[in-house]
Amino acid sequence: MIVYDSLDDLTRLVEGFAACTLPCHEWTHQAHLIVGLWHCSQHDAVEATDILRERIKRYNVSCGKQNTESSGYHETITCFFVWYIKRYLNNVDPQRSLVELVNDFCAHHVESSSPLKYYSQERLMSVAARLGWVEPDLRALD
Repeated sequence: MIVYDSLDDLTRLVEGFAACTLPCHEWTHQAHLIVGLWHCSQHDAVEATDILRERIKRYNVSCGKQNTESSGYHETITCFFVWYIKRYLNNVDPQRSLVELVNDFCAHHVESSSPLKYYSQERLMSVAARLGWVEPDLRALD
């Protein structure tokens, strides 16, 4: 896990992602979460999801990846993590800096298997879940 020391480091990641200049090998699960947290801290869930959807799709293409029924952008996972991040942000001290929030979130919530606490593997990896929002089948989002 990368620990961030400054807002400049976070800004470089987020702006590089948005401009499609972030090296593709740096687009890790942790980077996804940080970009998500950045946008969720500045926008409501709908706006954050809209921004992330458009930018992830565009970034994938810039890295030579396609957004199809079996690869690339995944709508349900994106929506899940927006919900997950918003839930986190609603339960932390709003006086904490973004750098502190990012480091704390990544230290405690970086596991990529979090959606599997709510979704079966089959449902989460379905074409329907990749292309659109599907409700969890194991546990409701609270």
